[in-house]
Amino acid sequence: MLISTNRDSTSQSTLKDTVIRPLDEADIQKAADLLILASGRHRRFRLVERLTNGASDEIHHAVVAERAGTMIAAAHLTIEPAFPGTVGALVAVAAEHRGQGIGTALADELAGWAARHLRPDLMVTSTLRDDLDRGRQFAERYDLTVAAHSVGWRFDFTAPGVDLVAVAVRATSAANAAGVRVRRANLHREQDHILDCMGRSMAGLPLPGDRHQQVDLTQARRTIPDDAVVLLAENHPAERALGITIITPQAGTRDWYTIYTGVVVGHRGRGTAGALKAAALLHAHRGGAATLVTHNADTNEAILRTNRRAGMQPNVGYWSLIRDTRSGMRL
Repeated sequence: MLISTNRDSTSQSTLKDTVIRPLDEADIQKAADLLILASGRHRRFRLVERLTNGASDEIHHAVVAERAGTMIAAAHLTIEPAFPGTVGALVAVAAEHRGQGIGTALADELAGWAARHLRPDLMVTSTLRDDLDRGRQFAERYDLTVAAHSVGWRFDFTAPGVDLVAVAVRATSAANAAGVRVRRANLHREQDHILDCMGRSMAGLPLPGDRHQQVDLTQARRTIPDDAVVLLAENHPAERALGITIITPQAGTRDWYTIYTGVVVGHRGRGTAGALKAAALLHAHRGGAATLVTHNADTNEAILRTNRRAGMQPNVGYWSLIRDTRSGMRL
């Protein structure tokens, strides 16, 4: 059992019944269920992938807290291969067990591991729901600061007054107005084509690290679930795509999530993003979605305007937090 020294006697007494141990393979799904309480359900696939696929030469450390044989908290510190130089960190405690020092014990355990293993050139990043003010204050205790805010948006296909015929009509009219054809790509056969478009469309978009952050496209496929729907906007089928959006069903729900939307620089502001958004709504509906959820940077007024025009409503967003280890190690 691990107990941090910077808590009062009440917390120490509470922790006597708590065991903190390394995560093992059988814990992964339950640990992910706990971690999304802090990060949001949209992060579940990435969390499972990171908890599962830690190679022997990668930074990969995860622990769980148990009480009476039941997992009540989880934490991880894992490299983000698609974003070189960044390490993802997250701590989450089941709601009924918060305020008892468990989160602090887990964070302190990660901090000790980080002090021994993290290189000084790495940047720690985290994603936290923007309705968790106490969680943000907790993160700030470990020198994680908000670097960006992403606004949540939700389209409810079951809401009164939603015209599903109009959704289909809008997909066609938006593509025509933008002068593009939006088609579904084959994720496996067209992987290189898809990743090429992702790379070209990321210019100027916010990333987990600082403004000099790079993307390793050879690792980007790991961020896309196998059941994702990939839509490409093209004006000439034989040429490189002009824009892309990727949506995926959320396991165990009728919610779908937009993993990524981007348009190459020379074709922004021409309606391509709107055409992709309209097509995403149509494909999600045809796939059985009750809702389609997305997040976009609060500084990206163009895409926020596109969401509003598409009939999406505000939803829970998230903060992107960073800690530059070059300023000194605390986590």
